[in-house]
Amino acid sequence: MHRNRDLHSSRIASRVVVLAIALVALVGASAVFAPVALAQTVKQYTVAPGTAWATPLYVIDSGVPGPTVWVIGGTHGNEPAGYQAAARVKDYHIQSGRLIVLPQANKLAVENHARYVSSTGDLNRNYPTSASGAPNGQLAAAIWSLMKKYRPDWLIDMHEGYDFHNVVSAAVGQTAIVYPNAETEKVARMAISKLNAGIAGTAHDFSLMRWPTPGSHARAAGQFLGAHALTFETSVKQPLTVRITQQLTMVNTILTYLHMQ
Repeated sequence: MHRNRDLHSSRIASRVVVLAIALVALVGASAVFAPVALAQTVKQYTVAPGTAWATPLYVIDSGVPGPTVWVIGGTHGNEPAGYQAAARVKDYHIQSGRLIVLPQANKLAVENHARYVSSTGDLNRNYPTSASGAPNGQLAAAIWSLMKKYRPDWLIDMHEGYDFHNVVSAAVGQTAIVYPNAETEKVARMAISKLNAGIAGTAHDFSLMRWPTPGSHARAAGQFLGAHALTFETSVKQPLTVRITQQLTMVNTILTYLHMQ
């Protein structure tokens, strides 16, 4: 009887060992085949290389699947909050997706502190205005080619207006001008709510507007690439540090919503 009991115990112990080995093998296999997040990479390219318009583009890839967000500043060289904020965004670390940053889209205009230089005209009127249309000018063509290559899911074009929209209705300072889309408007309103919470009174509040100007970066991206696109405008009648912070608040709100921050 003792021999039978010992034999039964031995069989149980053998089965436990076999199960333990199988479990270790299964865990090991899971570790081998589990997806591993790659380290973030940052690559710098040159837009319009070899031309007077040459300007750096930064592609930040998290190594984790997610949306592609395109941030552009310096379309107009006399709107410093946009390109200075974009210069900070290019140094961001993201948790998922890709972040593409063009800090000084019109580098010559930035260097001359001018809205644009005469040889290009207004860059923010030079993008396609129809599905079969072409961009106008070498710089717009180079940027548009890269936009079609990367197909951003979201686009933020950083600008500045000469006054407060709530004070001078013709001005666009303190506005988010979205290409109509329910989700784009929802996220823009989230950012506007955060921004306005820190502004005294209503005269300097941000407002939501629709339909970026035809030929603009945001209009072309929303209309012809299907991007969630908006033009964000701060008012130059505020201190520069305030405007840069406001620009970054819009970018950060979008990135947080997309689980990229």
